[in-house]
Amino acid sequence: TTTVTLGDLCSLCFNTPIPVPKPAFTANISVTADLPADVRAVTITGGNVVLSVTNNFSFDPIRPSATARGSIAITIRSGETVLGTRTISGATRSLAPGTTATETIPITGTISGPIVADLVLTSPPGDPTVLNRSQSFSVTIAPQNITAWSATVNVTNRGVGLVRSRGETSA
Repeated sequence: TTTVTLGDLCSLCFNTPIPVPKPAFTANISVTADLPADVRAVTITGGNVVLSVTNNFSFDPIRPSATARGSIAITIRSGETVLGTRTISGATRSLAPGTTATETIPITGTISGPIVADLVLTSPPGDPTVLNRSQSFSVTIAPQNITAWSATVNVTNRGVGLVRSRGETSA
């Protein structure tokens, strides 16, 4: 989980005691999920990353007025390898204050490091609202139902069982 504040994301957003027009801003947010300690690489053949976005701002960042629409572009990657993408569009859904949007993003590809979700939040100008720079926006990712074709793991200082053709095991 990564949590950022309005002050982190919007340099034009200042604490206001009265409603003021919400300024436009574009922000980059990243959240990382590490591989298990002994796993060096995995070739994924199926599965998902479940991404949850919680809006604790006093406004909807992707639908900040009756007509303005923004978006959250999501890229799931490992290093330079793109595993999956998705866009949450303010044209088709809202992210009202105090709500959470959940996206299930199918992924495939080879992972050789952490899984990273990069988000680009594009929030257009909006209706007047009271701004508070300490209000937060959180992103959580969780791998789900991952299937793999192959994996490279470290087995240093561990016994490894070998299976013979007759089902016998030796060390």
